[in-house]
Amino acid sequence: MSVSEKMSVGAAMTDVTVRLPTRLVKMAEAQVASGRFDGVDVVIEHALHEYAEREGKLEHLRALLKVGEDQLMRGEYVEWTPTLMSEIAQEAREAAARGEKPKTEPWS
Repeated sequence: MSVSEKMSVGAAMTDVTVRLPTRLVKMAEAQVASGRFDGVDVVIEHALHEYAEREGKLEHLRALLKVGEDQLMRGEYVEWTPTLMSEIAQEAREAAARGEKPKTEPWS
């Protein structure tokens, strides 16, 4: 299944006309020529999906940052020291020795 088939299955489509800088058109055409995409429209569709995903991740990070800022304002924090870092590193080594996988988000 090609990228275009994966992205457009069951999606309602609307024709639009857009003006793009020549360099972006050439980039999109190169992607089509490489065989990765079936058309420039699919390249743009893919780019917009990627953009939406990136924006979602940024929004998640902004929310986490807000939580941290709020905690800081309430005095809910631990000061970083070399000793604290050593303790954290030791805990990580011990967890690895037990075969535990590290958390991808330390706040979870």
